[in-house]
Amino acid sequence: MGKNHFAAGVSTTSRVEGLHKVLSDHLNSNSRLMEVLEAFQKIEENHTKFIKEELNRHSKNISNNISSTDLFKELSKIYSPYVLQRVEQKISKALSYKHQELIPNEKW
Repeated sequence: MGKNHFAAGVSTTSRVEGLHKVLSDHLNSNSRLMEVLEAFQKIEENHTKFIKEELNRHSKNISNNISSTDLFKELSKIYSPYVLQRVEQKISKALSYKHQELIPNEKW
């Protein structure tokens, strides 16, 4: 879609552009239904690979054992093991964030 077409403010993201690229690389107006199915399977494989890589990257960022943290020890005094197990991943993710002290009157 060029600048001369009305799009009502709709824009695409690089993720969608990537999907369009896969489809355009594998399909044309003469494509058979089986080829369409194979293109969608390729898209699904790419998404599955991306999600697995993201999960691996996140788990590598969390190098500490959450059960040994002071926060987890304090929570274990209050909550049952079931509750701790349910929130462990969220706590782990929260602990993996880096923090930076805000300096008064400094622009960000």
